[in-house]
Amino acid sequence: AFPQGSHHQLILAAIGTNERESLDAAHAWLSTYDIDDAKFRDHRLLLAVSARFGEALEGHSAYPRLVGLRRMLWTRSMMAMQEARPSLAKVAAAGHEMLIIKGASRVAIFRTASKERVACDVDLVARPECMAPVFDILVEENWTPSPGTSCQYLREHLASIRAINLFKGNW
Repeated sequence: AFPQGSHHQLILAAIGTNERESLDAAHAWLSTYDIDDAKFRDHRLLLAVSARFGEALEGHSAYPRLVGLRRMLWTRSMMAMQEARPSLAKVAAAGHEMLIIKGASRVAIFRTASKERVACDVDLVARPECMAPVFDILVEENWTPSPGTSCQYLREHLASIRAINLFKGNW
């Protein structure tokens, strides 16, 4: 399960302990691979590399594309948060405790964090006793379960479900 090849190279560039080796790994990755062909898992690492080395990569021919990727992911993060905000406000107004976790929590608290962390979804934790009313509010707000699952089925099985993927529009 240890990362191999280009993914390992990006991990080294993003979090390696030796600055020079990490910068060299970043340059090597950008010289070998096309950002346009990168997968989402690579996007997150490219954001970390960009945040870590920023101007040190400016002279690389892929730097403008790296900046474009960072802007595109920032925009997607802001759009996802904007889409979720009214529904989350409704949940909060109804008095249900919730916790936003992972990338979305950093973006919600520190808007500048979205330059380093992509949050194209919002991960929300609710207390077990709040699951049904929170779920009902989200469904009322036109959030729908991922394909193949009905709201009715999920509603009946909330006590045994640990996670639900809901979508609204593109999010």
